[in-house]
Amino acid sequence: MQLVMQDPPSHGYTRLCGTGFGYGGKLVIALNATDHINVSVANHPSFITKGDIAALKNPVLFNCAEEYPVFSADYAKQAEKEWNEKGAKQAFKFNHYPNTVHGFAARPNLADKQVKEAFEKALQEGVDWWKAHL
Repeated sequence: MQLVMQDPPSHGYTRLCGTGFGYGGKLVIALNATDHINVSVANHPSFITKGDIAALKNPVLFNCAEEYPVFSADYAKQAEKEWNEKGAKQAFKFNHYPNTVHGFAARPNLADKQVKEAFEKALQEGVDWWKAHL
């Protein structure tokens, strides 16, 4: 992957996207800030700071769990508010999924109808985000 990110056209790519789950969400955000990927999807990301969000350069979708102390719903809503207030130039979107916890987009409890619906919606939102911004 590192070779592709260093020179995408030599590998047949013009643009790259990335998605991450939990800590992988933080890594996708870090790559977004370096311009190594052009579009990002962060599902229930871990350890995202205000500095991480301020450094974003490209479109990013956040699929946020309702119950997740590391990236709480309140923290996500505050980050979204601050981003709106600063007039971010790149596209961004925060989705908030009720009755979900960390991992809902990677290893959901499919026996819970609401969690299953959130999982399916987050997956489709990610695909739609890539299609719209790649």
